Amino acid sequence: MKKTEKVEIPLVNIERNPLMLLLWVVCNAGIAYLTYHFFKNMNPWGFIIMIPAVIMSFLTLWLLLNPFAIFFEDKLEFKQSFFNNSTLYFIDVKQVMEVKNNRLKIIYNDDDMDAFIIYGIKSSHKELLKKHLETFVTESIEKRKN
Repeated sequence: MKKTEKVEIPLVNIERNPLMLLLWVVCNAGIAYLTYHFFKNMNPWGFIIMIPAVIMSFLTLWLLLNPFAIFFEDKLEFKQSFFNNSTLYFIDVKQVMEVKNNRLKIIYNDDDMDAFIIYGIKSSHKELLKKHLETFVTESIEKRKN
């Protein structure tokens, strides 16, 4: 028998900005219509525009279905785009700095500093992200001390 993997339950979801999603959908609809128009008129540019249209359609669907950040029990997953995903484990983090210029600064245990770009997140969720991250990091530090 196969071992079943542990199912990780998301504790908190940080959502994307609806205006950014609407902009992606409108741009995708425009390029898809342009592709359709070129195909209908038997223009060879339709084949060239079709490739970015398909990629953009897939990316738009992915952005609509996935939240920006997901908190789990021991990690945080940033899902900025289909091509740019990152995972942050709470055990590696020492301190969380303020959110400035759409960047969240994090200091690791080995005193390295990293800035995560949080462009595309709801404005009301920026402080929520920082607050939850500080809470989970504090809990992780307490567990490490014991």
